Amino acid sequence: MKVILILFRSSPWRFLIATVVSFISGSALAAVIYILNQAIKTKMADPEVLIAQFLSVLIVYVATGISGAYLITLLGQTAIQNMRLTLSNKILEASFHKLEYETKRLFTILTDDINTISVVIVKLPSMLTAFTTVLGCFAYMLFISWQLFGLFLTIFLLTFILYRLPLNAYGVRMRQNRNFQNELFGHFEGLIYGLKELTMNKKFRSLYTKEIIEPITEAQKNHQVKGKTTIEVFSRWGEVILFLGIGGILMLISETGLTTYDVMVSFLTVTIFIIAPLTRLTRVIPEFQRLSIAMEQIEGIGLDLDKNTLKKNLANKSFDQVDQEPII
Repeated sequence: MKVILILFRSSPWRFLIATVVSFISGSALAAVIYILNQAIKTKMADPEVLIAQFLSVLIVYVATGISGAYLITLLGQTAIQNMRLTLSNKILEASFHKLEYETKRLFTILTDDINTISVVIVKLPSMLTAFTTVLGCFAYMLFISWQLFGLFLTIFLLTFILYRLPLNAYGVRMRQNRNFQNELFGHFEGLIYGLKELTMNKKFRSLYTKEIIEPITEAQKNHQVKGKTTIEVFSRWGEVILFLGIGGILMLISETGLTTYDVMVSFLTVTIFIIAPLTRLTRVIPEFQRLSIAMEQIEGIGLDLDKNTLKKNLANKSFDQVDQEPII
């Protein structure tokens, strides 16, 4: 993913350390689940050892979680700072004529798009921890019973596919919403810089918000509501399928005797703990749609400004050459 590449370029060794620490944090959380499951399974046969293990792993989880969050946040904010500075330098090097037509787009990128990237970067530490926790729980579930794990994995994949279906439509709505944002920033610019003219012209002033700003904000609101509601409906429906699937597994076990009661209890304990990190991961998927759109806008304006700067430099070079010719 592009955001991972941005963080890696910011500082490769810090990124690797942050990734390893975040994975340790997720593994520690999976180990906490394992210890709790063992405590239930053995009915606290050796409480001193279990408490010592639990506290030790918990300390590792908290320490690595904080360290990983700090390193990734530092990397992310450094990358955001570099992005803003690079784009600002490109703006300074571009021609005034080009900037006149790109002002609203540039304002949106410098505020909304870069902020979108920042929001996703802030969520990366918890995402890495959740991802590692899910992998650890999957490994433990496979160890408990490969038959039950196979059934659970099938249900999980069906749930994920159902959740993934509306994302393309959501991406289309977000791109349209992004275009509305460009228009809106252009009108806000006109509102601020044309305040004198709007003050003098009372008729146009009263129509400016009603006829120009309000239709765009209304369309933007509708796109946001429809997109978010669609994602929420499919998300809730996916959770329903997941819980119905778990209920189906329980009925299958009771009817066929697929496994023992103790194995079933251990498996269900891990299943309960895995739902929270799975939900955290699925909830952030739409954010990556917005991130992708933001990166497209930033890369697009960067290429446009680079091309314009090249033309400007070539024009200046040609002018300098003409200026240096002897006047006869």
